[in-house]
Amino acid sequence: MYDLAGPTPGCSHSVSSETPLALFQRFFQQCVWDLLVTETNRFAIQSLQNWPHARVWSEVGVEEMKAFVGILILMGICKLPRLGLYWTTKHRLIRPGIFELCSRNRFQQIFRFLHVCNTNDQVHECSAVILGLTDFSKLGIF
Repeated sequence: MYDLAGPTPGCSHSVSSETPLALFQRFFQQCVWDLLVTETNRFAIQSLQNWPHARVWSEVGVEEMKAFVGILILMGICKLPRLGLYWTTKHRLIRPGIFELCSRNRFQQIFRFLHVCNTNDQVHECSAVILGLTDFSKLGIF
């Protein structure tokens, strides 16, 4: 019925010797961080030009973007019913540390303007940028 004699699916490279951070960095290389920062700042500035009473935007940097993504990952692991509970001062429902990384208002501001491509580009151009960020064949794990 089916030809099962083909390459074995999955990883072709042993990843057991690598740390979780090293594996994560294979996919989130510096160019990805730079793109997230550039396009998020661009979109925020473009958006706020149309809002006369908008808050002032402080440009996000690479380290702040890494903290933001780290918080998103933590939120995916430790799920709470409402976003505000991650910053609650009444109960320590989550590990301490989020307070030091980012305020709730700043997190929401970055989340609102998070972008991976210029909104003036065509959709197919944005897809090409995203897919071209990392050449997965060069990572050595597939």
